[in-house]
Amino acid sequence: MARSDIDALNQTFEQGLEKGDAEIVASVYAPDARLLPPGSDVVEGPAIRDFWQARSTPA
Repeated sequence: MARSDIDALNQTFEQGLEKGDAEIVASVYAPDARLLPPGSDVVEGPAIRDFWQARSTPA
């Protein structure tokens, strides 16, 4: 993956956070991704979107 690809994914992630849009945030994760939030269980698959939805508020 090129640096420009990583930068584009980071920009998409940030835009999703700014808009409070969990769908956009979750779109940057690979299908087999696992989210490891501190003090919580592993989050994977569609639950990643749900995780961000619970924490999303527009900036």
